[in-house]
Amino acid sequence: MKKKILSILLCLCMVAVLLPTTALAAQVEDVTFDYAYDAQRDPVFPKKDQTVTMRDLNKPLINNTVRVDNNGTWTLTRVGTYSYVKGNVNDDKLNSTYLESIVNSVAGNYDNLDENTIVIHELKNGKDHIAYGVVLAYSETENMAMFVGDLWNDYGAFYLLSKEEKNGSVTVTARM
Repeated sequence: MKKKILSILLCLCMVAVLLPTTALAAQVEDVTFDYAYDAQRDPVFPKKDQTVTMRDLNKPLINNTVRVDNNGTWTLTRVGTYSYVKGNVNDDKLNSTYLESIVNSVAGNYDNLDENTIVIHELKNGKDHIAYGVVLAYSETENMAMFVGDLWNDYGAFYLLSKEEKNGSVTVTARM
């Protein structure tokens, strides 16, 4: 009887250890915005709680030469932690070299955050994949998010996502 109970406890422990890894794929959170802008930001990679000024709001890039209208259905979907993405996402649209550079820059500026714990999101315009990347700030009260992604080749793009149309410059506090 003791062996049976020990065996059951051992199985439960194994499930508990494996569950977070498997559950990450199932924990999909979608946040949708009506507008997206390609924007210049200062600072480029902010520190935690630093104010970021976004300017030169432009139509968003979907590759290195094509811009699309800002209004539409722009969705951020949670993919998983960076360690999960590295080991489990086999997508030819994933630029792992540039995503690694983004994650390293963010981790260094967020009090040396463990890069493997940074959450990666996928940005889509409608059903079209745009980029994998990191949300630098999200404010439900301001209805905005700052996202930097692995858009193409050796380049990335920064997006200001909003539920309301924006003009001029915008400031947001960097918080992941």
